[in-house]
Amino acid sequence: MNVVQRYATDAIAPDQRLAYWNDLVDRIYTGTYVNTQGRDFTGEMWSWTVGDLAMIRPRSTASFVGRQGHDAAQERLILHLQCRGRSLHRQGRAESLLEAGDFVIGSPHQAYTLDLSAHELLVVEFPRAPLAERVPGLDDMLSRRLCGASPGGGCSTISCARCGTRGTRADRTRNGSRA
Repeated sequence: MNVVQRYATDAIAPDQRLAYWNDLVDRIYTGTYVNTQGRDFTGEMWSWTVGDLAMIRPRSTASFVGRQGHDAAQERLILHLQCRGRSLHRQGRAESLLEAGDFVIGSPHQAYTLDLSAHELLVVEFPRAPLAERVPGLDDMLSRRLCGASPGGGCSTISCARCGTRGTRADRTRNGSRA
């Protein structure tokens, strides 16, 4: 594991924050860009890697995030776990509305967008092969909302707890903790 790096816009002049953020996200995940409707953008992000996992934990005001598809020698996947707020994830013909605890797995090799309210996410990019070996029908799950309240998505509630949210009361009851 490398050092966890923290980035924030609080020390950046308001009129330069979005440019700073766009430079940052493109360095971390090539082809990524951020747009906002107003000039009041603020953001904070942690970034780290563990082996082949490239992870970020961004938190920002409402924004529109896009990523251009890119070629790579190794096929990879990208997971977006919604810890706080809401987002609309689009990739190809698929569209998924995510709320806290939900996640979507997509391909960084194809363009995608996220229309986000004020939010906090956990984003992990990783090699496809290990997951494909363990998850039958993986292709049918790509770019589709995986609900944190469903039995298969229950692990996202645990992950959200690590992000600082606890999921819904039904999630906590189902996972054996007290509401």
